[in-house]
Amino acid sequence: YNTAFNIDITAGLVEVKESVPLIPVKLIGNVTTADGNIATDFNGTMTITLFDAPVEKKTLAQNPGDKKDPPVVTVDETVIATYSAQVSDGLWSTTITVPPVSRENLTNRVALYAVSSDTLARIAAGATTVSIGVVDGSAITDVTPPSIDEMYVNSPETPDGAETGNDITLVLTVSDNESGVAVSPSMIDSAPRLYIDEVEIPHAVRLTPADNGSYTMRHSLASLTDGHHTLRFKVKDMAGNSAGKELSFIVVSSDTSTALLTADRHIVRSEIELSLDHDLDNEPVTRLFIENIHGDIVDTIDNPSFPYLWQPASDLPDGTYRAWAILRSGLHYPSTPKVEFTLIKE
Repeated sequence: YNTAFNIDITAGLVEVKESVPLIPVKLIGNVTTADGNIATDFNGTMTITLFDAPVEKKTLAQNPGDKKDPPVVTVDETVIATYSAQVSDGLWSTTITVPPVSRENLTNRVALYAVSSDTLARIAAGATTVSIGVVDGSAITDVTPPSIDEMYVNSPETPDGAETGNDITLVLTVSDNESGVAVSPSMIDSAPRLYIDEVEIPHAVRLTPADNGSYTMRHSLASLTDGHHTLRFKVKDMAGNSAGKELSFIVVSSDTSTALLTADRHIVRSEIELSLDHDLDNEPVTRLFIENIHGDIVDTIDNPSFPYLWQPASDLPDGTYRAWAILRSGLHYPSTPKVEFTLIKE
């Protein structure tokens, strides 16, 4: 499958020649078969990646005594922005806002990659180029900072300042209804940043675009010391407006509360029984998570009754998965170690 597309800038469908930063542009396109017809049976998610303009770099000589000039290569792999769109019946459309760039009126590569929701083996790919022009300051009306819609550790029910174990997962959701969230690490002054106890965590922020224009992030913080900790998140939109949010929690790794999740098998074909043991005084509120080998959550079950019989969705591929649970009882928030199992469908 190949992706063929055009872009609607004004009233009609035209070929992309130039895009002005911070001005919304609507993209419209379709997925076609090899014979050029629209693939009406293709439904899925498409990722649109915008790259910085190419730069020439001289490679290093293989030997310090090498007298030959090292070759020069052209590189255009620096990601400026990433967007997401839904493909329905072979058709897709989305509105994007291109960020400002340091080098204007050059050629920027745009890559498109779509994955079918019916089978991960069915994909579509395409590419084009666009020239990003000069920011039109008179047209920029965005003075509203982005919104940090969610920020919590482990579970949405975990209040600010709660006691928890030393295995922490931070969850964030960010959105911006105008110029868009600045997410690219190439935008050094505008890249989102995460701090713990006022010290920046390098390479921690990896925002993933959602179909509604928002971005989500999950970041694990392991082996934290006992005591009070503060997380602070900073983000900007492409017009330079900034927002920040912080939360705190108390790590109590020596808490006498313990919880253990066990499985009745390690090879799963159609179902797996998960049992929970704990020594809390009261029956806790529990959230059960199933994640894949990459750490992405594929299923969440709120307050299940244990032993719990988990049956994988039909579209989950074979592979390694992990189950774990977060418990809440009063001021105690223990979490279980992760139980690993392998899914091999019959």
